Amino acid sequence: MKDKDAQREIIRRYILGDLTEAARAELAERYFMDEELFDEVLDVESVLLDQFVRGELSADERKKFNDYLTLLPDRATRLAGAFVLRSLILATRVSDSDF
Repeated sequence: MKDKDAQREIIRRYILGDLTEAARAELAERYFMDEELFDEVLDVESVLLDQFVRGELSADERKKFNDYLTLLPDRATRLAGAFVLRSLILATRVSDSDF
């Protein structure tokens, strides 16, 4: 489990731009050849997106993640989807508390 946690932390640092250029290049090369690693990158990205939408990232992390998002061609779609999902979850909680 520690290896998986360590890998997820490296991926998080990769997404936030906190790795050296050499480490970033190595990870990028690996995840394009390893489907499991690629899926892990997408999962960490999803967690960060959720934290971004919830306002759970520090100011520095928020800026770094926003910089990362600007590189994605589907940035607007991803953000809109995350905000809509977050709104639906909040609306469901409010609706459920009415009973």
